[in-house]
Amino acid sequence: MIAVALLAALAAGCYREDNTPPPPPTPVRVVYNATNAADEAHFDLWREHFEAARPGWTLQAVSVSDGQSRAYYRAAAAGGTLPELIYVSDQLPFLVAGKMLQPLPESFYTGVSLPVPGVYRGDRWASWQVQRVIGLAVNRDLWRQAGVDRMPTDINSLIAALAKIRAFMKVSGLSDKGFVPLACGVGDWSARMPLELMICVDLYDNQADIPSWTARRTRREVTFVTSQRAQVVLESLVKLLGAAVDPSQAVQLNHRHQRELFVSGKAAAWFTGSWTGREMADAKASFDAVLYPMPSATGRRPTYVSTDTVAAGWAISSSATGEAHAAAMTALETLYTSEVYQAYLNATGGFGRAADNDAASPRSEHAPANAFYENTRILLDKYGAVGGCHRDPDAPFPPAVTAALGKVVRDALTAQAKGKQPAIPAVLAELDAQWEQAVDPAPPAP
Repeated sequence: MIAVALLAALAAGCYREDNTPPPPPTPVRVVYNATNAADEAHFDLWREHFEAARPGWTLQAVSVSDGQSRAYYRAAAAGGTLPELIYVSDQLPFLVAGKMLQPLPESFYTGVSLPVPGVYRGDRWASWQVQRVIGLAVNRDLWRQAGVDRMPTDINSLIAALAKIRAFMKVSGLSDKGFVPLACGVGDWSARMPLELMICVDLYDNQADIPSWTARRTRREVTFVTSQRAQVVLESLVKLLGAAVDPSQAVQLNHRHQRELFVSGKAAAWFTGSWTGREMADAKASFDAVLYPMPSATGRRPTYVSTDTVAAGWAISSSATGEAHAAAMTALETLYTSEVYQAYLNATGGFGRAADNDAASPRSEHAPANAFYENTRILLDKYGAVGGCHRDPDAPFPPAVTAALGKVVRDALTAQAKGKQPAIPAVLAELDAQWEQAVDPAPPAP
């Protein structure tokens, strides 16, 4: 029996002829910031599939938060310790300029049924992320109770719908029980969301042959003050807040409070993203919900906003050479096998991009969350998504101006609480002033 066991162990590779265990697998280090159990489940499955495809190798997660990524990559590149696979996110210009990435061949994208991205600075550098989209999450049960059963197709129909829901909540007594037509707060960064979404949909042309509005503003080809679209957007924002938000309540709400209102079924609407399905599942939400596309204030077609319009997922770093480079390519390929990709969608609440892949939408064992994903996928296929201020990696929206958008919403609500309306020309001028302070453009042509 001992001889049989020994032979079996040798056959399984547990021991070599000198009775020593085999060497540990060689790691491909992957920047992966797991923040919940779904992330961990995805990484474990990815590693399992990779190890099956590449015997003798394994995946090793390196946790780097978004806020620390630039400093980490700079130090790791200087010290020769860059992980073989790094997550690009919004750092594409920095990483390419620092020669920290190796290009991916077109055959990689076509081989896993991904769209071939456009060339950036001469090459294609990273895998596609999932497509996370932002819009208006809606509790359709509350909308139906208020007699609203159609998706708003422009900002005025949204304002009318929320005003009708607000009136219904007052008459029915729901307002006294903490129900709100729109979860909107100014307690933190989330204050900017309504205005940022409106700007993305209405100021940006979102066509590859037209420069980003960000770049045009920095070159002073356009300004907030001179833009008729910006004027309409601000006017519409003020009307929206006046119709749907109680200023005295909004000042107490941060992002967490808004999320709790929505997933508990007490908010009829909330500006958020497709990952809300995961939050509904966590809260065991029991209502019918969907993520509507963002309606336009200037006559454009409704659409979603996505931060994932540039291929900026995982990329092979400059440290991956020889067999390590080949192993890193295998890791990227196994990421898009149906089972692993489905786990990725589930973890992020994003939608799939691989055309010939069974994984197209996030899935949840919680029926209302699963219905949220399915309902949203139908509308995403119809209305699509734009990048807006996220569309051009070389022209990011200045962080100081992003913060100023939140101040605009806070100031508008403060004014309304006093029975006043914000002076829109002054607000537009202040946004221009913030932009000028945030960038260092070339002087205007004489």
